[in-house]
Amino acid sequence: MAAIDLYRRLSAFAVPGFTSQANDENTVNFAQDVAATGQQWATRCATMDNPQRSKVVGKIQWAVPPGGRQAITTDGYAISKFSTKNKEMLFRILAKALDEDSQRGAADLATPTRRAVLNDPAIQAKFRWYPAVSKCLDVGEPLPALAEFNEAAEVACKRIVQAIVGQMPVKAALDAGAAEVVELLTRRGYYRG
Repeated sequence: MAAIDLYRRLSAFAVPGFTSQANDENTVNFAQDVAATGQQWATRCATMDNPQRSKVVGKIQWAVPPGGRQAITTDGYAISKFSTKNKEMLFRILAKALDEDSQRGAADLATPTRRAVLNDPAIQAKFRWYPAVSKCLDVGEPLPALAEFNEAAEVACKRIVQAIVGQMPVKAALDAGAAEVVELLTRRGYYRG
């Protein structure tokens, strides 16, 4: 409750429309010196140092969120078992894209998935956000392996936002969100009444 109340109080200083923004809007706000702090996808960090797109070149730093344990989400590669394409060739393309040389060459496009590349001092010096990314990977955690996680999070987040913007008292919002998540998971067979 204290954390949600803190967000509620800080919302007076947030940019307009903050409750419906995603990472793209946050990146623009950071780069235009409109927002002071927040989480950012690693793929958006280069924008901060691009003088054609950013007013804050060299003026910001990246760090592990306080306390760590932030969620780690990643993109992945897969070949569908239903694909009619040459699966051997697709596999070779993926293997080439993920080898060390390719990852070094593409480090400006995406966070290297190989630690040997990500933690290379030359790579970390060139892409100054990678040291923080590496530390985040050390303390971060994957999202829960629950098929209903995104659905449950959407329910809970809706109520949390209602508390933050003053549509509901904090305790009432959290209680409502918890009850709705329990009801969802009961319908899906996780709880028995």
